[in-house]
Amino acid sequence: MTLNEFLSCDELEQLNALWRAELVAETKEEAYTYSLYKLDDFYVRVKVAVKDKSVCGFECLGDKADLLSA
Repeated sequence: MTLNEFLSCDELEQLNALWRAELVAETKEEAYTYSLYKLDDFYVRVKVAVKDKSVCGFECLGDKADLLSA
């Protein structure tokens, strides 16, 4: 799946795609957990509320250079 294909999917399809992605890193704060996934040739950072485990949003990053600037 390319980044453009991922972006054209609805939220449910995007979440399903993340199930097969590789977890690269995870950071926990008091209210949120941030997980970084590698999906084919791009990365997705997912923000999840600790309280109810709801996905608050995600951010797509094109490559490793984007990771360093994010």
